[in-house]
Amino acid sequence: MPSAWLVCLVCAWLMLVGVRSEAFALAPPAAVKNLAAWYDASDNTTLTTSTTANVITQMTDKSGNGETLTSSPSTGPVYVTSGINGLGSLQFSGAQYLLSNDMNFSRLLLPTSTVFIVQNVTNGSQYSSSIFSQTSNGYRYNMHLPWGSTVYLDFGDEGTGTSGNRAAVSTSTASAVGAHIWMADGSEGSTRTWNYDGTTIASGTLPNMGETFSCLVSIGAAQTCGGGFAYWFTGQIGEVIVYNAALSQANYQLVEGILACKWGLQGNLPSGHPWKSSCPSGTESTNLGAISGLSAWYDASDASTITTTTATLVSQITDKSGSGNTLTQSTQSLQPYVTTISGQQALEFSGSQSLASSTTNTFATGSNPSSIFVVATDNGNSTADVVSYGLCSAAMPYRLRAVAASTSGAVFSNNCFGDIYASSSWSTGSPPTIVFDAFGSSLESLAVNGGTVFSGSYVPTTPTSTALTLGVRNTGGYTWTGAVYEVLIYNSVPSTAERQFIEGYLACKWGLQSSLPSSHPYKSTCPATATPNLTLVAAVSPTGNQLPGTVLTYTTTYTNSSGTIAYNPTFSAAIPAHTDFRVGSLMSNAGSTGLSYTASYSSDGGSTWTYTPTSGAGGAASGYDRTVTNIRWVLSGALAPGSGVNSGTVGFAIKIQ
Repeated sequence: MPSAWLVCLVCAWLMLVGVRSEAFALAPPAAVKNLAAWYDASDNTTLTTSTTANVITQMTDKSGNGETLTSSPSTGPVYVTSGINGLGSLQFSGAQYLLSNDMNFSRLLLPTSTVFIVQNVTNGSQYSSSIFSQTSNGYRYNMHLPWGSTVYLDFGDEGTGTSGNRAAVSTSTASAVGAHIWMADGSEGSTRTWNYDGTTIASGTLPNMGETFSCLVSIGAAQTCGGGFAYWFTGQIGEVIVYNAALSQANYQLVEGILACKWGLQGNLPSGHPWKSSCPSGTESTNLGAISGLSAWYDASDASTITTTTATLVSQITDKSGSGNTLTQSTQSLQPYVTTISGQQALEFSGSQSLASSTTNTFATGSNPSSIFVVATDNGNSTADVVSYGLCSAAMPYRLRAVAASTSGAVFSNNCFGDIYASSSWSTGSPPTIVFDAFGSSLESLAVNGGTVFSGSYVPTTPTSTALTLGVRNTGGYTWTGAVYEVLIYNSVPSTAERQFIEGYLACKWGLQSSLPSSHPYKSTCPATATPNLTLVAAVSPTGNQLPGTVLTYTTTYTNSSGTIAYNPTFSAAIPAHTDFRVGSLMSNAGSTGLSYTASYSSDGGSTWTYTPTSGAGGAASGYDRTVTNIRWVLSGALAPGSGVNSGTVGFAIKIQ
């Protein structure tokens, strides 16, 4: 066999097929990005049909995360060009389904998620499952639309009512028949919300089960984990959107508005819905991709968000996140005032002023993740709370504090059952200090000016939702003396890359880059307004022309040098002709990026990704597979642009035939 063709084996063998970015100019990123999967039957470019007319064998995930759904020509739904209100839809006739090939997709549904589905049920008496996944112990995430005379949303076991972790809605409240928008969101250990055309119709509390899913996500039927299916759906499905976070009300109503306008269902929305009579501006892709965990954002430099009663006294600061968590103070003697420090506008608190939300907020944590970034100065308080929210059983809030008397002005976070002191002092006067604080499932983190992250354990408890307060503890006292510049609150915990990205935004905006440690990726550069640009460097070993039987190892190094975060990069590679893939050789070394990955294989040139490599397949030698045509890596997480955390490798091995 001639060997000259081997010279080009390394040429462009790896293709970058998807990178999601977060780009901004002096605005906080919408991180943590939460769009996990998006299936849109009205976009026929995402659909693959079999030789049988209009039978769908593959539905591409539009989120960029690679969560493709597949079926066979005999079990796939049928594409109809004029489905729900005239848009392209998938027709299920009681014996069709689409199936994920990624178990990680199943795992995100139960702990924390928000799922939207647009569908038109044509058989209201059939026990049918729109979306289904199940754990090894029988716990499940299941949208039963309908379930005989009721519609059910299962979060957990097979019991009935909220005691069985199932939110059940009778048809007298909501009929599954017809075209409707369904939404379910929430987290383990907190209330799950069940919406029907923009109206909350049921809720239930899900305990912390910590289950491992053993069933892949299926749409149109319930997979019984052993490979069979049941509870077949009859009707049309137009769109399914999944977020791996519990969205704020403003965010989930935005998605409901997008879907209602698109699918002609605004008439189904209740009169008080914000998108009852108008539609969200901008493109669908931009709006859906921008949904995030940002729940509150207070920016003292933005005069358009400040309401004053006199020239300087502040009666209100508007929440810029869109979540409606506006802070107010009606008593003039308790109002902070606008001041300018080193050319920057801030809110000055003199030890008796405060601002508070008029309604309870959605980010009082308990077992729900949350994080907060604060830019402020502490003018020598002995004990003071700059931000406070939630109230746990110990009658203490989650709060970010400065304690000067006993700890030399240390930054101090207290959350009822766990306290963290940072070694850094909270700056007095100018410049201000950037403080990051986050609560995960049982771990709290604290960092000052982008430096060392201190962590400690705490006992999660479901708090009483109370008002968010700025400048005072929400139970009273411990008032702040100093300036507050900016506050960002997320209902999620950012990755290291995302945390540093937000710190970089704050440092650049408030002139605090000199306060960042020398190793911080934004010490000398600012987060860029750009799309990610990953550099790919491919290599093969051994090099040069090789004889048949030689094993070649391919590696590609990917590096993000674009100045902006790259979310969930996806790579694919074609197996060169006249070679056999070595089973088990697939490699991904994420280095210090913090990324994880899932792999999938194709035997049909990348049309489907459900193949499992098998030793000897296609006539290959033992340990090799001649049937594999393509490989794909889906990396999960945020790939930072900073040196040392922005590079990793992927690779595999083949043998020349």
